[in-house]
Amino acid sequence: MTAPAGRTLLFKVTPWRDRHVSRTIELLADQTLHVLHHAIQGAFELDADHLYAFFLNNNAWDRTFEYGGPRVDRSPHQADSVALGALPLRMNKRILYLFDFGDDLRHEVRMVGEGTADANERYPRVVESVGAPPPQYPVFADDEGPDREESPPLDPGLAELVPGVMEALERYAPRRFEVGGAARPEAELRAEAGLAIALLERSAGKLEAIHALEHAVEGYVWGWLSDLPLELSLTGLAQEGLVLGERVHAILQGPPIVHAVPLLLALANRPGDAREHIDRNLAEYPDDPVMLLRAGATFHELGDLARAEEAYRAGLHWVGGNLRMRREIAIGLDRVLRSLGREDAVAELRIAEQHEQEGRLQERFGWTAPHRRQGPKVGWNDPCHCGSGKKAKRCCDAGSNRTATTR
Repeated sequence: MTAPAGRTLLFKVTPWRDRHVSRTIELLADQTLHVLHHAIQGAFELDADHLYAFFLNNNAWDRTFEYGGPRVDRSPHQADSVALGALPLRMNKRILYLFDFGDDLRHEVRMVGEGTADANERYPRVVESVGAPPPQYPVFADDEGPDREESPPLDPGLAELVPGVMEALERYAPRRFEVGGAARPEAELRAEAGLAIALLERSAGKLEAIHALEHAVEGYVWGWLSDLPLELSLTGLAQEGLVLGERVHAILQGPPIVHAVPLLLALANRPGDAREHIDRNLAEYPDDPVMLLRAGATFHELGDLARAEEAYRAGLHWVGGNLRMRREIAIGLDRVLRSLGREDAVAELRIAEQHEQEGRLQERFGWTAPHRRQGPKVGWNDPCHCGSGKKAKRCCDAGSNRTATTR
């Protein structure tokens, strides 16, 4: 499409299959996500004969923010129905592009700039290319099935930690999905922290080494390493939590640990550093619900209740259908509103979130909320609620199957 005069938007697209590869694509603001889909297909040499969808909150399968392709009938929004310029986009906003629902090929789409259309150019166009496109499907040896993946070699020093890490992951698995779980014993946390430090030291800061350990234990080691620092800090071991968090962050410089660093700093009584990190996160991950959850808690810890409320409310907007995280954000906002003495707002929040949770459950599972009585219960011998002056058993409830008790 030859460009008229107007605004353009630039997106850096990175396949999850290879984070070292990217394409920066420029489109006109009045083009659509469907046009971006075709541009990504061409840029990464993909076979377009599959379903696709974009998720504006970067969360796969969240229907609230899903923009599906023309053949995705279940999508509440269509990728070709809205111009890019009309979407809630801003610098560094991340969108998830999911292509081929069977093989689940995911790409991060990040807005990286704006420009002015050149009448002599055709859009969309690739303005920067890094690395060769990864293969759409993995290539396996003739004697290997598609489910077989060769495990990376494990260093002997890390191999010694495998039993301890497996035990830690067994304890971590249930609490990973808890909302405001019970405090854990300090001795247990300190033991896990010592194990985590040993793991980081023996891996020599190499992502590949920890990836090999994940294969060996068949568990989510990075999730445990990223969540443990905050567990330590919230249990009162703030300095230990910060030390571990900074070491994890030195290796894994992105989410989820980057979202927790400001709160770790605030809990360790380093408010200046906490504010610097949280402002950086707000700019880098503006609509990420996990970042907004941590930002709300950080601002609350720093005593900035207005910004805490703002972060939590933005989190509720972008969290979509993640009910567990939604409850966690709502709990944080509830605490802020109580600190502000806004009891009316607390009541409004609780009613709104109850309806939201019930609506999400209805949408997902066909669940129906139980009937709730709107007024006080009317006893069998109480005056009827219709105002007739008769006893309920002689008036509106006379046809019920309850049996009156006579003396």
